[in-house]
Amino acid sequence: MHLGEFLECWQQSAPKPMTTSLDDLQGLFLIEETNVSKLIEYFSLDQLSENIDERMALLFKKKARWTMSEIKCYVDDLAEDAASLITLISKHSRSYLENGQRYFCLKK
Repeated sequence: MHLGEFLECWQQSAPKPMTTSLDDLQGLFLIEETNVSKLIEYFSLDQLSENIDERMALLFKKKARWTMSEIKCYVDDLAEDAASLITLISKHSRSYLENGQRYFCLKK
């Protein structure tokens, strides 16, 4: 579904004066950017394995590159603290900067 359409429908269905925010749905969706638009797709944390190797393989199969804010909600439950989260992500990915944004992709 197109992201704009989703956001509009969600806001219209929310009771007044509630405001909607994508932050409220972390761990429930992915946003894919195409050349034409942004799409939103259901992708729940509950669907992922408890095994970190399997989980990371599935995440990078689903999406080739992630920002920290995108991937964090999908691996946060496997890390004890922020330092171990970064270690966990670094073990399974490589990072690079593009236009000032850090991305993580599968280690080859």
